[in-house]
Amino acid sequence: MTEPFPPDLQQFVSEELASGHYRSEGELLVEAVRFYRDSTVRRRELRDEINARLRQLDRGEAIEIEDDAALEAFFDQIGIEVQEELAREKERQA
Repeated sequence: MTEPFPPDLQQFVSEELASGHYRSEGELLVEAVRFYRDSTVRRRELRDEINARLRQLDRGEAIEIEDDAALEAFFDQIGIEVQEELAREKERQA
């Protein structure tokens, strides 16, 4: 299954191996495929979540933001939720 990397990627691979981040090209490749798999799964989850939210909007299930203070509170809550999700993701990767 070994295919040579294109020159630009080979340079990156060589630099990563020289830095000691990876012991072999195979180890780096495994890490890259895991990252690709995880990001593909996450994109699917996000797409499903977006579609579910769009269906909610189509059914008239939405919140109305009436002023700047409510909008600021809404974005603050989103920020909290994003930070919590990032922390959970970090724990899963550990």
